[in-house]
Amino acid sequence: MSRKFTLIGGGLIVLAALAAGLYFGYSMRVGEPKPTGPTALLHTSFTDLTGSPAKLAQWQGKRLLVNFWATWCAPCREEMPLLNRMRSQYAANGIEFVGIAVDSPEPVRKFVQQLGIDYPIVTGGAEALEVIRLLGNKAGGLPYTVLVEPDGRISRTLLGQIHEQDLLEWLGPPHGAAS
Repeated sequence: MSRKFTLIGGGLIVLAALAAGLYFGYSMRVGEPKPTGPTALLHTSFTDLTGSPAKLAQWQGKRLLVNFWATWCAPCREEMPLLNRMRSQYAANGIEFVGIAVDSPEPVRKFVQQLGIDYPIVTGGAEALEVIRLLGNKAGGLPYTVLVEPDGRISRTLLGQIHEQDLLEWLGPPHGAAS
């Protein structure tokens, strides 16, 4: 009887060790650890409209207004002309607007060209949705806008369509605007 318990106990120990090893190996994959929060936003690789990899880290140190959107999202489509206009007004303030489309590159290219969007747009699929969730948007709803300060800190977020008044409150008046 004791031999039977020894075999069962030994087998359980081996299974537990195997499970722990698999879990540890899975959670500690070879390579860089997955970034979280604002770091995920700056260091996740997206795709620009030419098909090249792009990271928002290229604008690190600048104030960034990052807008997650999709061509199939009606409120996203409605806010794009405002973001385009406001981006040109805030360029002198050193603020960059960046759109991250949770969409396929081809419809995004067509939409951006159709509307004449002139601020940087990148695309991302599951990666973009993961970043949205890491930034506090647990539901993954669109549009979702975040303001990233030069130090990388997220100072504002908004789930839903952004309006001019929101941008003025977040960014202050653009250079050259009447006070």
